[in-house]
Amino acid sequence: MRKSHSKILLIPILFLLLCTLILTACGKETTFPTTSPTDPTASDTQTPTTESSMPELEKTAVYLQSASAKNHYINTQGETLTVEAMVEPAYRGIVLEKGLADSQGYSLRATGTGRYLAYLDGKLKMAEIVAEEEKKTATFYLETALATPSWADDVTKFKSFRLMDSERYLANINGILTLVDKTATLAATFRLTGDQTAVIEGIRGVVYYPSYALNAPQFFKWYDHAIIERDMGYAKTLGFNAFRISISYEYWLENPTHFEASYNDFLALADSYGIKVMVSLFEGCGLAEEGYYSENVWSRDYTKAWAITSPSKEIYENQSRWNEPEAFVTWFFSKYKNDMRHMAIEICNEPLGSREACAKYLSEYALSIQGNVPIAFGTAPSDSDTIVYSVEAGADMISYHDNFPGSTQLFELNAKSYIEQGRLANLPVYCTEVQWVGGPQNVNYPLYRNLAPTVNELMKTNVWAPFYRTLMVHPCYLDAYRNTHQMKTGIVQEDGSYYSLGNAEAIAPEMDLSDAAVDDHDPYTDKAYTYRHLFSDDFSDRHGYKWTVKSGTFDAASSSYAGQGISFANATDFADFTATVNISFETTAGFIFRAKDENNYYLAAVSKSAYSLYKIVNGEKILLAEKTPEDAGNSFTVTIYAKGNDLRLSANCTDCTATDDTFQIGAVGFFADTDAAFDTLLVSALSD
Repeated sequence: MRKSHSKILLIPILFLLLCTLILTACGKETTFPTTSPTDPTASDTQTPTTESSMPELEKTAVYLQSASAKNHYINTQGETLTVEAMVEPAYRGIVLEKGLADSQGYSLRATGTGRYLAYLDGKLKMAEIVAEEEKKTATFYLETALATPSWADDVTKFKSFRLMDSERYLANINGILTLVDKTATLAATFRLTGDQTAVIEGIRGVVYYPSYALNAPQFFKWYDHAIIERDMGYAKTLGFNAFRISISYEYWLENPTHFEASYNDFLALADSYGIKVMVSLFEGCGLAEEGYYSENVWSRDYTKAWAITSPSKEIYENQSRWNEPEAFVTWFFSKYKNDMRHMAIEICNEPLGSREACAKYLSEYALSIQGNVPIAFGTAPSDSDTIVYSVEAGADMISYHDNFPGSTQLFELNAKSYIEQGRLANLPVYCTEVQWVGGPQNVNYPLYRNLAPTVNELMKTNVWAPFYRTLMVHPCYLDAYRNTHQMKTGIVQEDGSYYSLGNAEAIAPEMDLSDAAVDDHDPYTDKAYTYRHLFSDDFSDRHGYKWTVKSGTFDAASSSYAGQGISFANATDFADFTATVNISFETTAGFIFRAKDENNYYLAAVSKSAYSLYKIVNGEKILLAEKTPEDAGNSFTVTIYAKGNDLRLSANCTDCTATDDTFQIGAVGFFADTDAAFDTLLVSALSD
């Protein structure tokens, strides 16, 4: 669709790379010019420079950005003046001078030249104005904008340009600069911008998943305020001031109320720590074939749980269903499009291949309803077509990924090429995924320190900012790296120690880490690295049932139950369901099913010596089944089936059925007398 632009864009990039190599060999640094917003009332004292393929922008230069086509600026080259995306070098800077014919008006000179925008011979053109009678044709009046776009963060920046002695205005009509009669359309509105390439508040960012989550669904379904607040404290110790996170469209479909409450809490926490949020709405990576309810989404086993694409393959390959994720965009923007706790809303992470068309559809829709929060489009390493699309379509930043460059020199060269693209497009540049030099053959260690010094130097330009992947030590997000290479990422362990002090010190050399602890344990082998957040008041199961904490102990011998545990149903007459858990004999743990009157219940208990299933009636214990480890192996998989008032319990080696027409479930839960590790805990509705 836009391949021609990609090819055009590659020419200046290749030229830049060649120049950079030459300058590097000569011991010189490549520098990039900067501009600043102009005062329209200031007189021009700048001497026009000699024209070249890419002239320096004068200090008083501005860009005239079309309000009807974001990132489209007046191209002052050629006989026909166009309004187009900035994807190749051209004269786009404008100097506003006092009107040539009237001091109340302004004349628009192409920066670095002596040519002015004028209406001559029945058309708009850039021309040297010498004759007195021509000066009126190059004098315009700046008026309040006839219309302003939805994404206008400051309407005073938008103006309309009326030709002197005329009721006609400059307008962008299908990419052609022309004059139109007075109109209220966006086509006759422009924004005077200065240099927009500065990154937001000197960002040093990091990709974030809480220590308990391996993907976006787990992040928000099991949202844990305390752990996230703790992790934000770790981030501030390293000087991070931005998080890039992914959210789960599928979990929003399941439980929009809990999702919204969790996300609002996350934003409030981030704001309290001075952390800006870059949020990605959809995911282009992960397994397209895996469903939301797959074990590989919800497993607590590090070797199993990973990312899925969002929206699902069934949606992104079926255009008739794109309205479904579009509804999520509508909802999210209705809540957050003007919430400046966000530094950006990214539409989709790496929407490659057959995912691209749906992602572009959602991106264009998001732009049509955009508020003040900047918009970013997902990208991938070396995906120049995506970069061009981002500029043309109206993204507010250039974002790219460079996770495993072949060398620090190549990383720097890539960054500088994107910085040059940012200068052309008048946009800041963010490398939203940074890891370390290497690749799949060198992924078995997070070695951020071999890139961090280069990253820190690039940050000094203030037109480029990084997001390291990731803050918390995790097995890799993607199944291929995890299964094939046992890859792990991250900087900080759960207890605040650093996986590598060298990494931390290289990332944040200005921070005092002299008292820092180091712990390089591997999440693949350290069995003590458990999800203790399960014992949290904020946890809810797959169908929204509240999980609550019980305190105390459980005595298997007397069957007295007061142990810490989780109730995953705390209301009567709840939906039919199944629940399965794998319990190790290393701890005393089990299920409890409490009757509505709290005097009658069933108890499935596992201890180091036996598996026992009891029915408790008015305090009297009735043993229904019992097995020893020798009979059952090293663990039990216990399953509950509840349908109406009928309970069915089963375990490997044992299958027991208990029914009682008067037995109405008041609570069903899992308990343990220690911080037990759970391989799986799945709750889902019964099928007919």
